[in-house]
Amino acid sequence: MIFKYIKTAWRNLKKSKFYTAINIVGLSISIATAIMILLWVQDEISFDRFHKDYKQIYNVHNIWKGGGKENISSNTPGPVAFYAKDVPAIASSVRIAREYSGIIRLKNQKDSYTGLSMAYADSSFFNFFSFPLLQSSKPNLLTNIDEVTISEALSQKLFKGEDAIGKMILFEKTPFFVTGVFVDMPQNSTLRYDAIFPMTYRAKIFTENGGNGSWKTIDEDLGNYSFDTYFKLTPQANPDQAIAQINNSYIKAREGNKNTIFKLGSLADKHLIDPDGNKSALRMVQIFGAVALLLLFIGAINYVNLATARAMDRAKEVSIRKIVGASVNNYFFNLWPKPS
Repeated sequence: MIFKYIKTAWRNLKKSKFYTAINIVGLSISIATAIMILLWVQDEISFDRFHKDYKQIYNVHNIWKGGGKENISSNTPGPVAFYAKDVPAIASSVRIAREYSGIIRLKNQKDSYTGLSMAYADSSFFNFFSFPLLQSSKPNLLTNIDEVTISEALSQKLFKGEDAIGKMILFEKTPFFVTGVFVDMPQNSTLRYDAIFPMTYRAKIFTENGGNGSWKTIDEDLGNYSFDTYFKLTPQANPDQAIAQINNSYIKAREGNKNTIFKLGSLADKHLIDPDGNKSALRMVQIFGAVALLLLFIGAINYVNLATARAMDRAKEVSIRKIVGASVNNYFFNLWPKPS
């Protein structure tokens, strides 16, 4: 019986080639276009949501007064994370400082690698974020001043598939030993690095270079806004109350100067909402999502309209089937599959 339905449908498709082509092509294009747009929308809204407890992770923004207006950025001084130790609502914190230059190479090779995305991070980095490790020589990484963790892709470039753990690389002529290899950070992450060095190394260089005036360590330097600071709050914590305690500690350290304060921005919103609250990227994603749904609706309406317009051409067939005693189910299975 099913074979007969398929055979009848095929005959009708061949009989009305023009209308069949319009129906199938129109509906196919609208569905395909909508799927591609929705896949892009899904990718955009998925940024940073693969981290465990991502709803509790916040990026610290600083707001300062200058030029007669308030300015905002996502950079903070080092001590902001240090103050978090005294705030019960903050479960953990991590600082990241980008390294915008530098050359990595192996001691016994002349080849050097530039243009890499590198950063310094606190030892809590891999416990704080959910970046899987392929190899690790110890439970807690980035605790020693001379260690480095590298991505799977960089490991392949440097060591050609050999075990990277324990191998030495040179960064600006300084030797570092590989203690971990992490899975390449995904495309839908706002944090994407090829190599991560310990923050203790940056702190050592800072102190050796004389610090910044009276501030001799990065944990007390309030004048260098070069860190991205992240807090992971406890499940019941109030973000406003948590950052208020950070602000109190900062203002106290600044001897009452309130020109700069801090606020928290959700990690889940970082990709689509700027620190100043600009939602243009989010609005663009929402518009494209609405366009995809509209395309599906228009394609379905066009399909139904054309099918309805051709319904009268099937009236004679339906009448004959009714006369010979066809059931309602028979009508349905004969008419439903046909776009003509």
